Amino acid sequence: MWNISKEAKDKFVKSHLIRYANPKELAAIINRVLSKIKITEENEMMVHVYVNHFYKEGILENAND
Repeated sequence: MWNISKEAKDKFVKSHLIRYANPKELAAIINRVLSKIKITEENEMMVHVYVNHFYKEGILENAND
């Protein structure tokens, strides 16, 4: 992912949890953030969980749009 501190990573996760609870209201932000995440071995599982949830909520945009 990004080369950031543990504190920054914790804030990132907390902000994602808020988005996880309110996906329809925050769809534009969620799509923007997901489009910028670089998948690594360290974050692959976390990203997979989020993407599956947001897919089921029907808010994901096509990356090619």
